[in-house]
Amino acid sequence: MSRSGKESHTLLVRALSVVLAFLLWFSLVLERHDELSLTVPVQVEGIAPGLTLGSPPPKTLEMKVSGPRIVLLRARLGEAPVYRVDLSRSGAGVTTFAAPERLVKLDPELTVETVFPGSFSVTLQTQATK
Repeated sequence: MSRSGKESHTLLVRALSVVLAFLLWFSLVLERHDELSLTVPVQVEGIAPGLTLGSPPPKTLEMKVSGPRIVLLRARLGEAPVYRVDLSRSGAGVTTFAAPERLVKLDPELTVETVFPGSFSVTLQTQATK
């Protein structure tokens, strides 16, 4: 092998070593655990005919989730989760929803740390007839 061929081979090996080191570092950084705050919109569904909302649910839930950074990045860039309040089986009166984090679809690698509010109530009342 000539001198210039040996130098270019050495340069190529060094460049590949730097790229490999960067990829290894990047994968380690993304595997670290971190936290992310999510604002989850609340959507009301299934209000029976003749009923109306007396006191609506909060417009959003504030959730703090933790997990690997790569999964948090996907959660941040992907489709935002929605909390659906299904009132199809509720009649007139107060319905309380506790532990809303169980009904928000998240990646299984994410852990819900906190939710605010942790529970809330919705009041349905009969519509006044004219």
